Amino acid sequence: MDSHVHLISIVDHAIQERIFIVDATRTRSGSRFFTVPVVTLIALTFLLGLSEFIVVGVMQPIASDMRVSLAAIGSLVSAFALVYAPMTPIGAAVSAKFNRFHALMAMTGIFLAGNVLCAFALNYPMLLVGRIVIATVSGPLVAVPMTFAPDLVGASDRPRFMSWIFSGISIAAVFGVPIGTFIAQQFGWRWSFHLINLLTVLVIISMLRCLPRTSYATGTTRFLPQFRLFTDVRVWYGMCLASADS
Repeated sequence: MDSHVHLISIVDHAIQERIFIVDATRTRSGSRFFTVPVVTLIALTFLLGLSEFIVVGVMQPIASDMRVSLAAIGSLVSAFALVYAPMTPIGAAVSAKFNRFHALMAMTGIFLAGNVLCAFALNYPMLLVGRIVIATVSGPLVAVPMTFAPDLVGASDRPRFMSWIFSGISIAAVFGVPIGTFIAQQFGWRWSFHLINLLTVLVIISMLRCLPRTSYATGTTRFLPQFRLFTDVRVWYGMCLASADS
């Protein structure tokens, strides 16, 4: 008799625990989507896109200030694209070997350093180096935030989360050029980068305050298979177009 009672107690406990887990999952899935961590990561990708496209709107002021040709300033765009393309898979493979939170913070710091270098560049080579530094981490900085989806949103909201991460770049593609042009006309082209630097600092503070510290390594991604991307002729076609347009 006692064994039956004990068995019933175990089953009842298991049922109650299962109900608690299901309720917790439902609560998480039905909770507000645009939480502070989610908005912070979307803002990060927006800044990545803004930094990439803003140069297009300030090419003439930069050329005048640096006393170089527009063709030379256009090379900033092509150099960015040529570094961005290979460093995206390479950076993803390397960052996968580290704690994702630490990888995200480190790459965001590098992104900030590159923009600071651009803002205070004394000559064209310094500006070019700054753009290359930014391009080195911009691709991986889009990929790593995706790994926070399980911690920040419910399973049903993960596709939405990923789409909003990419939307940050899309929004920047639309507004980046006019924002850069307006700021350059009102305050000078360097203030376009100062704005990005200020917003990046705010994003870093927000990430330190709200992103989970229990982040684990993003995986054991193998390095060489990442280069299979470059067997796709469309990748090379896109890189050639980016260079030609600039």
